[in-house]
Amino acid sequence: MAKVGTSQFQGYLIGQVIGAAVGALLLVVDDFAGFYYRSGYVDVWGYITLYPISLATILILLGIGGLLQALYAAIQSLQAKDEASPTFLKENARKTMLGAGFTAALAGVGAIIFIISAIINDYGDWWFGAGFYGAFIGGLLAALFGKMMYDQIES
Repeated sequence: MAKVGTSQFQGYLIGQVIGAAVGALLLVVDDFAGFYYRSGYVDVWGYITLYPISLATILILLGIGGLLQALYAAIQSLQAKDEASPTFLKENARKTMLGAGFTAALAGVGAIIFIISAIINDYGDWWFGAGFYGAFIGGLLAALFGKMMYDQIES
């Protein structure tokens, strides 16, 4: 089987790396979402972030795992240089699409659940944080670049 050089896919691979790395980093360092409401004389501020042992923490860790899988597959392809087989590149592009797409879908479902919760609990103010945008947009971009690369590789 003929080897394929990764130089023709370098832009797609760099896009996958940047989307996955920035998305994972923002999930780790910033909030997924936050809210504010007033209960009597008490102002209540809350954030959905990496707290110890909560469902939100588990879901955020799953999202980080999906983006790290996408990042690993893209870096593996990027390091292959001109020694890669089309099958290897296609498989890594597929892994990137699955990992990043999973995280974007998880962020989307998490956003819907958060919005419903904010409406039910009558939060006065609520917002999405950089963690949501990183996971959702970074996941979509990494998956999109993986799909574009996948479609151009001839097996």
